Amino acid sequence: MWKRRLYFNFHYLGKPPWDTGIPVPELVDFMANHNAGCALDLGCGTGTNMKAFLEAGWKVDGVDIAFLATKNAKEKIRGFHDRGRVFTSEVTDLEFLEGKYDLIYDIGCFHGLDDQSRIKYVENIERLLNRNGFFLIYGFYKSDGTSFGIDSMDMDRFRALLKITDRLESVDERGRSAVFIEFQRCEKCS
Repeated sequence: MWKRRLYFNFHYLGKPPWDTGIPVPELVDFMANHNAGCALDLGCGTGTNMKAFLEAGWKVDGVDIAFLATKNAKEKIRGFHDRGRVFTSEVTDLEFLEGKYDLIYDIGCFHGLDDQSRIKYVENIERLLNRNGFFLIYGFYKSDGTSFGIDSMDMDRFRALLKITDRLESVDERGRSAVFIEFQRCEKCS
């Protein structure tokens, strides 16, 4: 765990390649088509997506492992007072969060977790997501011989709790296959 913290904090000494400073288009589309509510940003980084949600009238909590990222996120959302909160924590250690969220989103965090962490992550989604709430996730597909990426076992875990309402396949500039999936909470899935 300390290696992950060190790795991500090191990247935030500069500008990490994943920190574009621009809200993710799929999240912008989601905001345009849904009423404002309460959201949770897993792996919030410097708070770019959080700020976009706050500007659209949402309440947002953000969680990231990197202290340097959350420090920047707190600064970025400072003017939103009690509607935005940022926490430095693993996305699997969310016992301190109470209540339910209408939306939980993850742009590039889950695909880097180990198997045990993925199980805990899904348990947190189950505990924290409102009935009929949405879960949006972007991640790379798992390549042969690596633990990095989303695979069919991960999809089965999500589908036991959630139904897919939209899916967008893509390939990044380095040729890696990725997916953006919109899930909705359902009573009995699978």
